[in-house]
Amino acid sequence: MKTTISEYPNSYLKVELNESEKIIVERGAMILSDGDYELKTKFEIKTFNNWIGKIFEGKSIAYNIYKLLSDKKEFAIENAKKTREI
Repeated sequence: MKTTISEYPNSYLKVELNESEKIIVERGAMILSDGDYELKTKFEIKTFNNWIGKIFEGKSIAYNIYKLLSDKKEFAIENAKKTREI
């Protein structure tokens, strides 16, 4: 996996994945993809701490997991909520 961050003011993370690598991001964070991928959504709602984080800190409880299915390709990811999480 190779990552680069674009220049300010429209910054985003560019990720180059190798075959069968995965990346976990917030829902709505992917802005473009070059290649075939598999998408799974994971919910973290089982613990009390996750609910407290959601209520008081705006923490996401749902994440997307992208798995590359083809050769080395690129993803561009932007923080959907413009918070500190990526």
